[in-house]
Amino acid sequence: MIYLFLFTICYFLQIIQTQNINMINSKSLWLNLPSTPSLPSPNQGHSIEINNHRIWYNIYGRSTNPPVLFLHGGLANSDYWALQIEELQSEYQCIVMDSRGHGRSSGLLSTENLSYDLMTSDVIALLDHLHFDKVHLIGWSDGANIGLNLAMNFPQRLFSLFSFGANYKSGESDTPIPPLFLTYLQRVEIEYKKTHSDEEYQILFGTLLKMWASSNLTKNDFDRIPFDLPIWIVCGDHDEVIPREQTDTMFKWIIQSGQLILPRTSHFAFLQDPQMFNLILKQFLNENTNSSTNLLNCSNFLNHSLNAFIFIFILRLLFQ
Repeated sequence: MIYLFLFTICYFLQIIQTQNINMINSKSLWLNLPSTPSLPSPNQGHSIEINNHRIWYNIYGRSTNPPVLFLHGGLANSDYWALQIEELQSEYQCIVMDSRGHGRSSGLLSTENLSYDLMTSDVIALLDHLHFDKVHLIGWSDGANIGLNLAMNFPQRLFSLFSFGANYKSGESDTPIPPLFLTYLQRVEIEYKKTHSDEEYQILFGTLLKMWASSNLTKNDFDRIPFDLPIWIVCGDHDEVIPREQTDTMFKWIIQSGQLILPRTSHFAFLQDPQMFNLILKQFLNENTNSSTNLLNCSNFLNHSLNAFIFIFILRLLFQ
């Protein structure tokens, strides 16, 4: 009888402990990695050959809406943006693409290297293929780094840049992997192998490690970003992989940028608190869509005015 009593006590103590942990995790959003959402239907998407790689992409929303390009993080895929696409597709033309070697795009060869310059060239080629002169860009992690690369080298292709979880230099090699990021690594490996072989995953992972280790930008690189390009530098207040020092430094180096630290979230804020993240995205896009539209309208007005002036001038010459 005493054993049954002790077993019952232990059982209920375990339940109470589990409930306490769940309660803590429910309040501490940065400790959780919610499940990967699925992109809205239709989600079959399209593929195009770019720079000898098959790149997967899809477009949601009306073609008359302002274009917004979403770029995912390393080892991930476009599905990670699903909650944002669902929220924004009624007001914006949302473009997603799986980066070179990632997701539904073709795998890398063992002899290939990877760099932000190469992935940026893929973005430019896709924009050219889709006939987008400029887009608003929402980037997470590696996607944010690609966005910064675009801002430095192809600023004329951007209306604005929302850079979430970016970094400008590699971290310490001996730093242990945080538990939540380890969970992420385990998840993306499973997701990747649904459409790729184990060998292709090992190639991608090894190639990304080399790229991350060699990625180092300086203030001179950031000085190439035009002062009139709207940029927000954003991170979670509990980001487990990007040191706050890097976020603060990029904010200081980009003179016109705004900085936003999202409360109670980590490197995966768009999954941990999508309601807050989407609200902020809407605010950012609303501000910069209106400003870019006003600039475009002003430019069109000036062009029409100039054409009218030339027309009147020619008439006067003809009838003098």
